[in-house]
Amino acid sequence: MPADGAELTFSLDHVGIDVDDLPAQIDFYRRAFDLTVELQGDVPEYNFRAAMLVSPTGWHLELFKRDGAAPRPVPDDPDGQHNVLGLGHVCFAVDDLEASLDRLVSLGAAMRLPPIPYPGVPEWRLAYLADPEGNLVELVSRSQQKRRRP
Repeated sequence: MPADGAELTFSLDHVGIDVDDLPAQIDFYRRAFDLTVELQGDVPEYNFRAAMLVSPTGWHLELFKRDGAAPRPVPDDPDGQHNVLGLGHVCFAVDDLEASLDRLVSLGAAMRLPPIPYPGVPEWRLAYLADPEGNLVELVSRSQQKRRRP
């Protein structure tokens, strides 16, 4: 309990990703994760355009486009994200890891780390991809159900 005696509740509202091609990234994330555009517009006083996407279950993803923004270095492997301070990736929980990977790759994502057991929790599995602009996306499946047989 906080020192002031108040009980506080927190939940993650959204993650924001800066992008170069806002329409293309809206299309990618909308199709990749079954999102819809909730809000979209220009914010000229801050020199950016933005779109807020929402999932059927209520989580949000915000995409920003600022003219002249410098690209973040894209690591060659997922571990390289830890060589730069700041937000390194966004992770989505999925029921079917392989089907989700197939969908994202078909939409232009690039595989960065094929499915492996989650470190220390072998019944969980994870994989990393880069979206079409190189932003790292992790997918994690916390069950062995729907696992494809070799």
